[in-house]
Amino acid sequence: MEANQYFSFQRFGHLLRRDFNKSGKAFLILMTIMFVVWTINTTSNANSHESELHIKMFPQWLLLGGFIISSLAFYEFIKPTERQFYLQLPASNLEKFVSRWLLTGITYTVGLVIFYWLYSLFANWIGTTFYNHQFDAFTPFRENNLIAIKSYLAAQTIFLAGAATFKRFAFFKTLFAAIILTAIVALISLTSFRIIFADLFDGLYHFRPEMMIDGKMVPVEPSRSFVASAKEFVPRYAKFVGFILAPTVMLLLGYFKLRETEL
Repeated sequence: MEANQYFSFQRFGHLLRRDFNKSGKAFLILMTIMFVVWTINTTSNANSHESELHIKMFPQWLLLGGFIISSLAFYEFIKPTERQFYLQLPASNLEKFVSRWLLTGITYTVGLVIFYWLYSLFANWIGTTFYNHQFDAFTPFRENNLIAIKSYLAAQTIFLAGAATFKRFAFFKTLFAAIILTAIVALISLTSFRIIFADLFDGLYHFRPEMMIDGKMVPVEPSRSFVASAKEFVPRYAKFVGFILAPTVMLLLGYFKLRETEL
């Protein structure tokens, strides 16, 4: 077995260049749609003298456009002939998956930041020229934009895995599956909480943080040390799960789903 059977930088470079050229049309169409919608939204906000245009619009379209692009990452799977041709390309499944992940994740993010920065100059010109209104400047590295970028890079792995799993309507199927899975996790969590803390419930649903101790109803409150530990631990745990664990699981799921498609 050759050492580069699973990954060869030379082979990967050719594949990445091919995928970039092939996806250029889709990116161009998406950017055109964004430009039209952004311009309509810009004129509306300028007319109403809304200054926080870029604070709202960039994160919204980063996520929405990126999720759509990610769900179309393996568009070849829609048609059997194109799927067969794609699967026979001289590249490993790992190289194919990493290539599409880089395009829909890193490349899309960097491209949109540059494109939106250029558009923000145009939007500010529209505001000052036609409406005598100045929007707040767009700065990619402000906190809310960095949070949006990190959130996108984590969440887009869900739609990338969905693209490798579903052949048609991957965006809607992935969204539906994510909603169902979230509802199931929430239901299990609430049920577990209800069972573990059964003594703190009056009836099936009414939560009362009190317990009968020595014939008296005594309020049950967490200790200060517990609250302090929870405030420190919960955000760290949430960040670890949301930005590291869950995306890693989704990437592995997408990769193995791509392997199943070839088999």
